[in-house]
Amino acid sequence: MFQFSTEMFTNYLIFGEAKEIKISNKLNILRGTELYMSLILYEVLKRDKSNVSHDSFKSDVFSLGFGFLYAAGLNFNLLYQARDITNNDTLNNIINDHLLKVYSKNFVLLLSLMLKKDESKRIDFKEILEFIVKNYK
Repeated sequence: MFQFSTEMFTNYLIFGEAKEIKISNKLNILRGTELYMSLILYEVLKRDKSNVSHDSFKSDVFSLGFGFLYAAGLNFNLLYQARDITNNDTLNNIINDHLLKVYSKNFVLLLSLMLKKDESKRIDFKEILEFIVKNYK
């Protein structure tokens, strides 16, 4: 994600399509597919907020995890269901119910770590690499 600001503009650039949000005298642009945005960026989009403080790398981890979740389940309803859940345990249960029948426990665990609701508890890219090296020798 790339962010730049001027006195009149704040732009957030993420892969995918753009959404314009007009807030008083500011124009904000969030780029990305709405469904795959991290929860923090999705809230910014929904509530027309102009200021966001977040870890852009962990937002990207969430988006990547959502992409993996879709690829693993091939089910958009699963993504919409996961988006609306506010509790990690409930999200983990849904992921487990849909994916453990087909995929390894390690893959399902990795997805759960990538999709943590709390950004500070979400795995980062370095930790993803360490997880893969450790669990997929």
